Amino acid sequence: MKKNRKIDKSRLPNRPKPRESRPKPAHGAADYEQLLHDLQVHQTELETQNRELRETHQLLEVSRDRYADLYDFAPVGFVTLDERGWIREINLTAAGMLGAERSRLIGMPLSLHVAKDAVPAFRKHLRQATKSSTSTSAEVSLVVKGGGTLRVELQSARASGSDLPPGQSRMAITNITWRHQAEEALRESSERLELALAGADLGLW
Repeated sequence: MKKNRKIDKSRLPNRPKPRESRPKPAHGAADYEQLLHDLQVHQTELETQNRELRETHQLLEVSRDRYADLYDFAPVGFVTLDERGWIREINLTAAGMLGAERSRLIGMPLSLHVAKDAVPAFRKHLRQATKSSTSTSAEVSLVVKGGGTLRVELQSARASGSDLPPGQSRMAITNITWRHQAEEALRESSERLELALAGADLGLW
């Protein structure tokens, strides 16, 4: 019989130790109550933010409507022109001055509604407005629907804003027909008075 040899355990390959199973964390009732509380707090915060967003949106709508009313029904015409002098925006007052619907004016050159003899002065005014940040003024005659004319004063300046295309200008149009007519009547009255005085000096009457 063969003798049992003593085995040198140091020469044996190390056996992998069995993995110790980690104990799963136990969730008690207090943990679930804390989690439920956190979720309720988060839900309350979301509802509050949602309510504030709705209120802000309503305020913005009210402000937008108020601005639209002020813009559209102002006693002065307002127009935004691009670098070519074409209408990008126009309020109802300016559209009424031209005797046309606003939708038909958008995208059309404003110069089409300027009296022919006033077109050079109008174009010069636009060039000055787009080159300067300060307001510039001019008086021109506008042709309205039906063949009539309006004497207006233009106050224009280059439109400012990083979100705006370059070359845009904003224009305020004030109807000064009444003032122009009053000046014409005063001039004619002065001329008649001068003729009358000259006739009296000559002894014509």
